[in-house]
Amino acid sequence: MKIRNNLPVTVRKIVAPGLIAVQISRDGIVEHYITAGSAKAGNYKSTLKQLSVYLKETGTQVLSHFVFGGPETSGNFIAGIQSGAGSRKWPVTFVCGNNPKEEILSGTQLYGVAGASVTPVCLDGRVSGWCYEDKDMRYCLLNDICPGDRGLSRVEQARDTFENMERALIAADLDFSHVVRTWLYLDDMCAWYGAFNQARDLFFRERKVFENIIPASTGIGVRSASGPALVASVFAVKLKGNGAYIRPVVSPLQGSATDYKSSFSRAIEINFPDQRR
Repeated sequence: MKIRNNLPVTVRKIVAPGLIAVQISRDGIVEHYITAGSAKAGNYKSTLKQLSVYLKETGTQVLSHFVFGGPETSGNFIAGIQSGAGSRKWPVTFVCGNNPKEEILSGTQLYGVAGASVTPVCLDGRVSGWCYEDKDMRYCLLNDICPGDRGLSRVEQARDTFENMERALIAADLDFSHVVRTWLYLDDMCAWYGAFNQARDLFFRERKVFENIIPASTGIGVRSASGPALVASVFAVKLKGNGAYIRPVVSPLQGSATDYKSSFSRAIEINFPDQRR
């Protein structure tokens, strides 16, 4: 447990074998970061039960969800969790290894909140993210943002994905200047990472991202189960002017990623009056 200003802000719990939850409490809202371990095909029911019980007992509203494993097993797993949430659905990013037919659920990660009012962000008729807010900021998480046309070239799919990120942000009354972090899952990443960077650079120049804070990011070479060249997740925040602020964090031993023509910050720090992340 980390304590600052006599406020307990982080609790790590081993909920069950293979299921770990980290809770961060602030301003009456509890954030839940949940990680579940692997399960062989057809044997994911125990993990499903553990997750479902945890979400129900804590009142967690899931905002984003990553699943690592074969799409058939993963699809059944997600359907099982969401069936317990009634009509409320959330976007899920499915990623798998080089064999998309592999029937293994390698693991799953969920992020959710309790004690907050959340609103959906819709893109092309489906829920693509959720927003909530506290006294200092408004938060938006987008997940499973993909290109609309899988038949486009990889570079065109990258451009389309960034434009879809922007469209979803606009639907949430935000824009790209509010983005503090992205997660980018690229199929066969090493084969086209340079071309991807060029596409991202062009988009960032057009949106004047370089004049503000360049988002932190993780680029991961892994296949999306649904087949696009890439799939993305986005975290954006909008300050309310109550003393909170956002700043990039440098990594002196690594240097800036922009030095080798890759447009992301090593880290972004979000500062509240009582804590920083």
